[in-house]
Amino acid sequence: MEFRTFCDNKGCNKEMSPVVDPKTMEVFCTECGNKINCVSGFMARQLVSFGRVKRLQKQKLPWSIQCQDCKQYSPPDLKDDNLVCPFCHKPHLHLAKPFEETIRQHIKTRKNSNT
Repeated sequence: MEFRTFCDNKGCNKEMSPVVDPKTMEVFCTECGNKINCVSGFMARQLVSFGRVKRLQKQKLPWSIQCQDCKQYSPPDLKDDNLVCPFCHKPHLHLAKPFEETIRQHIKTRKNSNT
């Protein structure tokens, strides 16, 4: 069963299932994203135990892939016609060939349009 309450922020006042920042134990509205004060400390601890914690949203760029070595997400660079990680400069060897070719074409097209 999910805990639901109403947001106490002016302009929102929507019913939602709040989330908690486990470090500060502040409770946030999932509709407007602002801090709310209508939830008790006991309920905040319960929300943490239920797993309703605020997570950081990763902003991904187009064609981003995760490097198998440094674990960073980013679009790869093209070096000597090989796709390499822009952080550790190691080649991406784990990609399927059709996907690799698609990314390679995208990078070449992007470079040609910038010049």
